[in-house]
Amino acid sequence: MDIKVSIELPTSIENTWKYIADIQSHTQWMQDALSITITSDKREGVGTSFECLTAVGPFRLTDKMEITDWQPPYLMGVKHNGLVSGQGKFSLEISEAGTLFTWEEDLELSWNYGGKLGESLATPILKAIWKKNLRALRAQILNKQLLAESQTSGDLDQERETRFTSQKRSTESRTPGENSIRERDAITILRASKYPAPNMVGELTDGSIILEKPEGSTMLKDLTSRPWRIHKHARTLAQLHRKLGDIEAPLSWAQVCPGSSVLHLDLHPGNVLITTDGPVVVNWHTVARGSTSFDAALTYVMLRTGETDSKLFARLVINTFRKTFAQFFAKAFGKEQIEKYLREAAELRLLNTNLSATERERVFALARGELD
Repeated sequence: MDIKVSIELPTSIENTWKYIADIQSHTQWMQDALSITITSDKREGVGTSFECLTAVGPFRLTDKMEITDWQPPYLMGVKHNGLVSGQGKFSLEISEAGTLFTWEEDLELSWNYGGKLGESLATPILKAIWKKNLRALRAQILNKQLLAESQTSGDLDQERETRFTSQKRSTESRTPGENSIRERDAITILRASKYPAPNMVGELTDGSIILEKPEGSTMLKDLTSRPWRIHKHARTLAQLHRKLGDIEAPLSWAQVCPGSSVLHLDLHPGNVLITTDGPVVVNWHTVARGSTSFDAALTYVMLRTGETDSKLFARLVINTFRKTFAQFFAKAFGKEQIEKYLREAAELRLLNTNLSATERERVFALARGELD
């Protein structure tokens, strides 16, 4: 079996190596690896041996491996000794997104598992599993990046309330964080590109910023009171995504997928204010770099799977129109482009620890194509 899978990871080659150098941590992103036990005195480098309890469907086996090549941060090679024999390697290359991670295996199954016939059946299954493993590794990396950013800024809701103020309100001192700096940079870039974002009216010496609060209600609230605007608002939301696709994001921002555009990563009707001067998009603390189609796919996931804390009547309206609005939005933006990134967007959405059990199940169902 000759199997090769690759993925772009949004982190440096050195940081990626840290994820793979810790052999036992591979169970955190390899769904087929139930446990890994080091069987040698050394835990890294050439000569390190270990056993991996592997499960593929109803089949389980203990894969005995030994590291035969160790070239940080570029290459790790292993030899399989047991019911599965052969060679495998992880290779890392610097890429535009951060790191290109390639996983290659040249394996043979023993007669216990059907020999050549078993290999022909197992190859597409293992390739699909390992692709999913690499997506899980990317999700783990993104999760740690976003968690680290949020921890530097404290409670986001309180921070947002402090920053999102009008010119008439007095300023309030607070400890600035990475999210505040990123939102400041985002607002500067967006305003220079004439994108409808809040106006920054002040910046304190400690790095805190003061934003003008536009007068108007959210698109979500407007939909609950005037649902006949559903087509118009869906087109407006799609246009706001499209406009972002024309704005270049700094290379220093987190790269969530291939692409160079500014991504909001939370651009839904609750973050769009309807004002007399037109729509204004707020809450830019989650900005990143990538493809605007990914951003639109993430919005689509939120629209199809989200819950609301609104009062009963508003909740009924929102639940009734959620699917319809999402379909109109997808048509206005481009359904094929959204579907291209749907699974990856669902994976990122599942990293949100505030999702309810119901929302998580809806996200899983949407990714599997099973959501009504």
